[in-house]
Amino acid sequence: MKALWVVLAVILLIIILKPRSIVQKPPDVENRSPAAVPKTTVKPPHVKNPSPDAVPETAPENPNAIAVVARGLSLVPGAIVCPDFYRLKMMFSSYTESAAEKMDNAMTNGGYSAVNGPPMPMPDFRSHGCALLPRGTPMRMENNNGPFSVVTAKLPNGRTITGITYPSMVDYPPEVRRKQQELQSTQGQRYEEIMGPEAERHAQVLKQEHDRHVAIMRQLNPLYIEASGVSNVNCIDANCQGEVKRYDDAVRQENARFLSSSQEAWKQAKQPQPGEP
Repeated sequence: MKALWVVLAVILLIIILKPRSIVQKPPDVENRSPAAVPKTTVKPPHVKNPSPDAVPETAPENPNAIAVVARGLSLVPGAIVCPDFYRLKMMFSSYTESAAEKMDNAMTNGGYSAVNGPPMPMPDFRSHGCALLPRGTPMRMENNNGPFSVVTAKLPNGRTITGITYPSMVDYPPEVRRKQQELQSTQGQRYEEIMGPEAERHAQVLKQEHDRHVAIMRQLNPLYIEASGVSNVNCIDANCQGEVKRYDDAVRQENARFLSSSQEAWKQAKQPQPGEP
């Protein structure tokens, strides 16, 4: 009995000396004021494949982008836009093949299906991250990189799609195309004016070289036939082959000079004039 009282006394002594280490509870967050509770912001995880119905944030507009419109190609009635070139080729091939089979089936009154089975279904552009933009759909062309063009367009559901398409599926708006045609016509006329004297000089030089060559060849070989440039006998004089080489070199140099002048004339013709874009 005495030992029991000793144990109780020790426990009581411990409680009195260290009450906080035993009795203290965690801070009561529920009863604290909202201002005293620290706020924790959880950043949402990155969604790699958002819902097709979600409207993505609009990226800053590229100031260098060109206003264009969708254009049909082959059996496709518009521009196919996809995230990558592989899917673009696959969607284009699938659509054209399906459209061709349906046309064959219609022209044969169902005979195609009777022999080959039902036509191939149209591809599901949406499931592959692609879209078919009808002819005339406004787009912005950000880059034209040889086999494909990078474009941005807004879909009917409000989504903005950015991807690649074939350059042949991109066209300029009617008013832009009209201005381009007018500008090209003006530049063409300007080129003709610049190249007029040079074209006359070039034709005259070629004629002079030709007449000189024919005269020399007839002197070296009386049986020389001008129409075919050959004769029915070998050229006896050794200078005959030298003249042929001289004439070929002279014509080649003159053509190179004319080509260089033509390229320079185009540069001058394309220089913007006052009032031109």
